[in-house]
Amino acid sequence: MRAGRIAGLTATLVLGAAGAASAAEVDVGVSPSDAALGTLHTASGQMRDDAGAALAGRRISLQVRPFPFTGAWRTVDHATTDAKGRYAIDDVELDRNTDLRVVAFDGTASGIARAFTYPAHRLAYKVVGKRRIRLTQTYRTPRDVRLRRRTLFYVGSGSATSARVSARGKTKRLRAGRFRSVVTVTLPRAFRGRFQYASCFAYTPGSGMGDPARGCPKRYAF
Repeated sequence: MRAGRIAGLTATLVLGAAGAASAAEVDVGVSPSDAALGTLHTASGQMRDDAGAALAGRRISLQVRPFPFTGAWRTVDHATTDAKGRYAIDDVELDRNTDLRVVAFDGTASGIARAFTYPAHRLAYKVVGKRRIRLTQTYRTPRDVRLRRRTLFYVGSGSATSARVSARGKTKRLRAGRFRSVVTVTLPRAFRGRFQYASCFAYTPGSGMGDPARGCPKRYAF
């Protein structure tokens, strides 16, 4: 299973401060916007006036609202915009899908950037017989998360560019925050002992871990 793509997600909202002569705007982006549990994120953006000029020296707060995105916003860090109106806050740790926004001290607020957090995962294999391999996928999540979907395993020849699903394994809970899926696959003789493999785990409704819109492919591209 591969880590999610590193991508930026940007949202902007214009909000005039009470009594201000002109409006200001601030945007927020989070990178990576989807990643495995334990990955540190960076929130960044820029603050400008209504003419597009940079607003330097403005204090902003970074706020988060974790899945299911209905609770109160919580401030986790602060920053000050530089000479170009830019700011960056590093080492933001998220343990599940989370909405992020920034609010300036004058009341100007950004839109919402959503970051998707996937279970931390590790995929390994072991030879257990002639042309037979055992694939083991392990997951780590927050203690209160439950994973219920089956893990899909893809196995192709050493020269293949893609492979169909070779096995579907039940994802079992070992203890709080720890899960495992294990399958045994018999390799075709045509592989001549050379193979490559991958796995995919679809979103479990209610888990708050991963993008609900992203499923598993019928064929995995190596």
